[in-house]
Amino acid sequence: MSPTATTPATPSPAIPSATIALPGSPPAATLGGLAGERTAAGSLGSYTWAGGGSDAPWIVAKPVATVKAGAPLHVTFGGMVPSGWSAAWARVIDGAAAAPTSGSAGPSDVTLDAPSDAGQWSVRVTASFGPGANATYYWRVSVTH
Repeated sequence: MSPTATTPATPSPAIPSATIALPGSPPAATLGGLAGERTAAGSLGSYTWAGGGSDAPWIVAKPVATVKAGAPLHVTFGGMVPSGWSAAWARVIDGAAAAPTSGSAGPSDVTLDAPSDAGQWSVRVTASFGPGANATYYWRVSVTH
């Protein structure tokens, strides 16, 4: 049997990958949906970003605003949209965060509900903007009925 010639396969054209240019540091985060249509800047905690990072404990700052129990809240990141996020609430007792009692997660836009119990609460939101680009933010709010 004589060998047969084969034509090499034509390589498929490269599909350009969508890359997003990240800023040099994590974006500022803003919590919206607070009473009086207020917004509040978040306190940056732990993050990994642009080959660097920081590790911080749960941050309990001064209360930034009041929110009605169960109110829908949202977080924005200066025009950036995360690929995924997670959030957790912790009651503030004697100025420190107790163990987280509830959590939520999702892709893209950050939306969450305030706790249903009145009192001082701290919320932690961790957002991922791509490989090696993650940041955690904290807010403290007074939840009312």
